[in-house]
Amino acid sequence: MDITQLKSEYDAVVKERDESINALKEKVKPEITNILVNVLKDAQKLNPKVEYFKWQQFTPYFNDGDVCEFEIRGIYGKLKDMTKKELENTYDGAFTEIYFSSYRKPIKKNNNSMSFFLIHEAIKSIPLEILKDIYGDGYQITVSETGVEIEEYEHD
Repeated sequence: MDITQLKSEYDAVVKERDESINALKEKVKPEITNILVNVLKDAQKLNPKVEYFKWQQFTPYFNDGDVCEFEIRGIYGKLKDMTKKELENTYDGAFTEIYFSSYRKPIKKNNNSMSFFLIHEAIKSIPLEILKDIYGDGYQITVSETGVEIEEYEHD
């Protein structure tokens, strides 16, 4: 067997592998999207004010000398018509907008904090490799009742 034939066989195997991976991604993406929309619906059962949730996913450019690895940052949810006072009574008082975030620790168990806990745990349960493969690197993902929106995301 010469090098040209060996290269040709190698390329055929790589092509078949890539096609299988792409087919699996196309199968998994709508299933993950459906799961996320159902998580939103479950969160809305706890708190009908939950409008949507989103997160950013990317590989940082710099990590203070450590390896830069793909990650999720900032899981946020928007609550319909929620006042600043309502947010202050629900969370730790640090909120200035009508969003709740994974960086804020709920101070009491209620439907707001439990709805967010449900969303947070659902996202964290999906392996990072799957999120990266189906939604990409450098994107903001927003889940609403109508589905998933994927937008490019600039990060530092």
